[in-house]
Amino acid sequence: MNKIDKIVIATTKNSEDDLIEILANKMNIEVFRGSKNNVMSRVLGATKKHKDSILIQVTGDNPFIESKVIDQAIEVIENRNVDYVCNHLPRIVPVGCEVRVYNRDSLVKLNKRNLSFYHKSNVTSIFYAKE
Repeated sequence: MNKIDKIVIATTKNSEDDLIEILANKMNIEVFRGSKNNVMSRVLGATKKHKDSILIQVTGDNPFIESKVIDQAIEVIENRNVDYVCNHLPRIVPVGCEVRVYNRDSLVKLNKRNLSFYHKSNVTSIFYAKE
């Protein structure tokens, strides 16, 4: 993961996620806690302090991601002037190996729209929705 400058774990404010924060703190990893249902606000909230231009989303149910895959996705964002890159549409990797990389400015703009609950809870859906 040569291209990653900072890791921030974005989890919910729910008490069942307290252990995630405890473990992250022991590992000196920053944590942002937000809404369980509004994943978009949680992802963007995790970046408020840093304002990085590229965001990588690795969900808890995708634990088997190779660092070179993340670096490759970042290179695509950097070199092709696109808003979103993933390795699961079409599915080219097994379930559990998915990575999503966003242009932060694009997410901020999308979040200003009147997004449906579905799009707020499934951030990637807005990039391939036919709206």
